Amino acid sequence: MENKSFVKLSDLSRIEIVNILNEVFKGYILNFFWTIQTLEKDLKENDISLQDSFVLMLNKEPIGIALLSFRDVRCKIDIMGIVKKHRRSGYGFEVVDRVIEICRWKGVKKIILEVPKADKAAFSFYEKFGFKETRILETFNRRTDKESSSSFHMELSDIKLITNYAHESYGKHNRSLNWMREPSNLPHLSFYNSVTIKDPAGKTVGFCIWGHRGSMFYIIDLAPLGQISFTELLGEVLKMVSETFDYVLIASVPRDDPLAASAEELGFRSILTLKEMVFNLH
Repeated sequence: MENKSFVKLSDLSRIEIVNILNEVFKGYILNFFWTIQTLEKDLKENDISLQDSFVLMLNKEPIGIALLSFRDVRCKIDIMGIVKKHRRSGYGFEVVDRVIEICRWKGVKKIILEVPKADKAAFSFYEKFGFKETRILETFNRRTDKESSSSFHMELSDIKLITNYAHESYGKHNRSLNWMREPSNLPHLSFYNSVTIKDPAGKTVGFCIWGHRGSMFYIIDLAPLGQISFTELLGEVLKMVSETFDYVLIASVPRDDPLAASAEELGFRSILTLKEMVFNLH
């Protein structure tokens, strides 16, 4: 006889959560591997609710997990999966049912998730459940040009000021933002570098939130202020970082956001395509 239960992540230790995530996503199409440090980063930057996120237990063994974040009347499924040996046994539907139950209780109207385009099985699963594809997100990558230089410069700034700039940019440039780039989420990104970008006259012409790993400079978000365009600003950032970094990466940019068009115009190539899917609760 099966003994199934749902356990809140708030009742588990960080190491238990890490072990479950790594077991669930072992051999996945994307190279996921969690440590305590990367888990803490994910929890913070995506504002994960440990009280609402959960593990599915089968005979006291963890076989599935869902990490959830909430914003106004929306829920984002940040991570969801089932241990490989228990897939195609109906447990995935039970996890989604549980997510929907939690969302109804919290007054959520829309559930959002992202699926790699290459993961056709996951896309089909969510589609059967009633999720609809809404837009495409691209992760862009490009080598820097070591011979280029810029007369612009970056100045460290406060995330509160950058958030204000992001609100200004959102309305002015008709941006299409993913969950992480929404202005209300930016205060959760305080462990990244938040900078204003100054032109040669010292005028603030844009902002950038960025991090780095080895020779990779990765942009969390970037937007112009004033008359400069996205393409001009991104081009100056490429020049500014070329001496220190070999590559620039911009992750999960909606195709209808101006940043995506600018990246393509400047020779970035897409290295990962995600499909955003939405389930509307009535």
